[in-house]
Amino acid sequence: MPRYARTARFDHDTKRVSCTQGTRTETLDTIYRWFDGYIWETGETLSTKWNPEGRIFWLDGVAGTGKSTIAQTVADHFSQTHELGASFFCSRDDGECSNINLVFPTIAYQLSLRSPSFQKHLSEAIHTRTLMCNMHLRRCNCRS
Repeated sequence: MPRYARTARFDHDTKRVSCTQGTRTETLDTIYRWFDGYIWETGETLSTKWNPEGRIFWLDGVAGTGKSTIAQTVADHFSQTHELGASFFCSRDDGECSNINLVFPTIAYQLSLRSPSFQKHLSEAIHTRTLMCNMHLRRCNCRS
């Protein structure tokens, strides 16, 4: 398995905190309803002008407004309900957590821990890629 960012997991021993009980309830409820695939009142998917199918929930705001705290709370919630596939928390203070090259390996690693089938396919893909890279290097070395 390629290198991955251990400290980017939601449950890594960091200073991240969850929302205080009873706070951010409207935002959290919106996220949980989005995850379920629709908005209760209308029965429609939660979409925006730029995301008509509602497949990505984009939480934005200026620094210090609680985005990471909300994300931590959501990750905690879905971990407890056994619905969290993977997490990656970015951080300017941690080299691994600010390395864009580690996002996909970290998520792939976490998914492989949850799904033996995914792990099998991931292992096969890594093995095939390694073989192809080695073949390419041998060809390159033969020419020099």
